[in-house]
Amino acid sequence: MNVRTLATVAAVAVAVVGCGKRGDPLPPLRRSPLPVADLRLAQRGTELVVTFTTPRTTVSGLKLGLMEVELVHRLGAGPFDEQSVRKTLKAAPGEALGERLPLPPPGTLVRYKAIVRADGQLSPEAAPPPFVTVAPPEPPKGVVAEVVATGLRLRFTPAPLPTPTPSPSPTASPTAGVTPTAPAAPAVGATPTAMASPTASPAPTETPASTASPTPAVPTAPPAADASPSASPAVAPTPTPAPTPPTAGTHVYRRPADGAYGAPLTTDPIADAVYEDTVVALEERVCYELRTVVSTSPLVESAATGEVCLVRRDIVPPSAPRGLTALEREGGIDLEWSTAPDADVVAYRVYRTASGGAPQRVAEVAETRYRDQALPDGARVLVYQVAAVDKAGNEGPLGDGVSARRP
Repeated sequence: MNVRTLATVAAVAVAVVGCGKRGDPLPPLRRSPLPVADLRLAQRGTELVVTFTTPRTTVSGLKLGLMEVELVHRLGAGPFDEQSVRKTLKAAPGEALGERLPLPPPGTLVRYKAIVRADGQLSPEAAPPPFVTVAPPEPPKGVVAEVVATGLRLRFTPAPLPTPTPSPSPTASPTAGVTPTAPAAPAVGATPTAMASPTASPAPTETPASTASPTPAVPTAPPAADASPSASPAVAPTPTPAPTPPTAGTHVYRRPADGAYGAPLTTDPIADAVYEDTVVALEERVCYELRTVVSTSPLVESAATGEVCLVRRDIVPPSAPRGLTALEREGGIDLEWSTAPDADVVAYRVYRTASGGAPQRVAEVAETRYRDQALPDGARVLVYQVAAVDKAGNEGPLGDGVSARRP
């Protein structure tokens, strides 16, 4: 083996050894699950409703399997874990879950949290802001549903909104050992009290100018270093912005005939006493329930009204046919007209008026022509009109009349 061959073998050996070099160790993947998402606490009628969605992955992005969700709530002030109520649910990844609790008396502070346990690992706690219960509002009354040309219409009498009353603040009398997780939620409809701001020094009183000859202005010397702080001009405090009042009104809920109620049909509560639903398909049966809303954040609603159900029907009649002509033939009168512009027209009704009487229907045909052979006795001049009929059975208005003489 010559020198060149030995050098080549040595270089290959060095390269092979270099390829096997171990890199820096990677940090271990974090296997703790993510917390539940969209954890919300709401008051609906005489219940507290909790909703949330379970996570799908760990904090490192690993997919989760079946898990347990521990739900903990505490009524009133005091250390959270003392006198708390715990409940565990088994859940799948990405599952929408919740629970319903009896509504405690108005003014009760409610605190809540949820923890996910998967493969022996715990998620961070998820907790909505503390909630203060209020007296349940009254639901709307006199709900009436009707079919209109554009869809379905609901008419109702909105419930009177409760008079705003101040609510006890959960932080007013702190208990030793309590670490508040979030500022307390004010009572719904209450006007939050603005934070006390420092009293501004009174503005200096201006001296009226003399009517005598003006005295030249003398420059004011800067204050001495040891001057009293009260001599400095007062700084006006920054005004506290006025709180936004809670959104109030009525929520409308809809379900299909074989389904369940979901979210309200409008993002904001309805302020009027009427609502039109224009997205229901023809011949579809749906049901509605309404709830009074006194706050949307947090959500506070009344109990639901009684359910009203109906089917959307087509009640819009087709347009009148045009271009009607009448030709006297031996043995009868031939009528022809143009097709009505509506796509759902299935038939035409022919009307005849004799001797100044009322129009009488003489035929219903699917085509745009008709021969009238059963002419009335004694009438010399006849007037014909045609109306279109759609597949829902709606008859449109009569078209323009045309006269014909009896042959």
